[in-house]
Amino acid sequence: MKNYLWGSIIFFTCLFIGGTVSANAEAQMYRLYNSNSGEHFYTKDAGERNHLITSGWDSEGIGWIAPDNGEPVYRVYNANAGDHHYTMNLSERDYLISVGWKNEGTGWFSDENKRAPIYRAYNPNAKAGSHNYSAHSSEQQGLISAGWQDEQIGWYAVAAGGNYSAAEKIAQINALSQRYSNRNVNIYYEGLVDNNAGTAGINPDRQIFAASVAKLPIAAYVQDRINRQLLAPSAELLYLNSANYVNEATSTGGTGSIQFEPNFWNKHYTVDDLMRRLFVNSDNLASNQLLAQICYNNMEDFQRYINNVYGVSQYSRMMTAGEAGKLMAAIHRQNGIANQVMSETDWKNDKIGALPVKVDHKVGMANRYNHDAAVVYGSQPFILVVLGTDISNQEITKIAQGIYQIVQS
Repeated sequence: MKNYLWGSIIFFTCLFIGGTVSANAEAQMYRLYNSNSGEHFYTKDAGERNHLITSGWDSEGIGWIAPDNGEPVYRVYNANAGDHHYTMNLSERDYLISVGWKNEGTGWFSDENKRAPIYRAYNPNAKAGSHNYSAHSSEQQGLISAGWQDEQIGWYAVAAGGNYSAAEKIAQINALSQRYSNRNVNIYYEGLVDNNAGTAGINPDRQIFAASVAKLPIAAYVQDRINRQLLAPSAELLYLNSANYVNEATSTGGTGSIQFEPNFWNKHYTVDDLMRRLFVNSDNLASNQLLAQICYNNMEDFQRYINNVYGVSQYSRMMTAGEAGKLMAAIHRQNGIANQVMSETDWKNDKIGALPVKVDHKVGMANRYNHDAAVVYGSQPFILVVLGTDISNQEITKIAQGIYQIVQS
């Protein structure tokens, strides 16, 4: 197990040794998972839950609803294995204490009306996380089919599961984002429906070189002019080499397809074609043509637009995660060319795009910089932006997966 996870176990164990977890009201029981040890952990304490999420544990939502009184469910801890055990059986608890487990008091109560059983399964091959507790018979049967031993019912709940409030989701996303407090990583989250509304993240207002994510203001403004019927998607622009040298233009190499076409410097390109290339191939030359010939040729209107959308008066490739998030929200509302192609780019399955739902996103890469800005769809749509240095595609995917799981809870 990683050291930071061991540290988190020691931290929250110290909180409960010799004490009793309070149970003054009907409680949501939070369920978390440690992918390094294989342990599931259960707590009614939101502060303990958030600390563990920051330390690397995965939130798995609300396991069940515990009553405010009843028979106690005891919690004990094995410091050598990094494992917790939960039982109503006083003899079992006392035996484990006698062989070195630490008593952490009463974790919660069992429902005396026996409304919802919590099933207990045992994996004799596991060194940690050898027991699993679930309110769902389907999960129990799946474990038994996989070789776990059926230990019947551990205790009873008032009800199985439940859904997090928007505020609880925001608290957990903030906790997850804190994992990157010592890294040059900027995260911005914004929920798009009532039951996940709010913003969260870390360093959302810190500027960073945005690489190709900085093409978002260009695309958003071009689409705005189309929507206001000031520009036709079929309008043709003659390729101008001078466009590659205007202020804040991207490099003439890098990503894109135009640069590989024969005689591209003598061609006309439609606005629709350039917009599609900007997103699908992250085409630098297409972006430069739109920046120079549409944005800068309508400078006063362009500056008005970007100031209204994300609060800046001058276009720059230095951006914050929060600014990129506001631009993604604007593009999402425009329902234009970008919405038709952003889920089918050359990087459609990378970074945030690895999630199991439709994702409209714009990636950016340059030297040590690695970014993604996305609208994630599904039943609980949200905006997620990750801008960072020295962060891998896989790490961005892991951030997205953790937030997606919290939002769906």
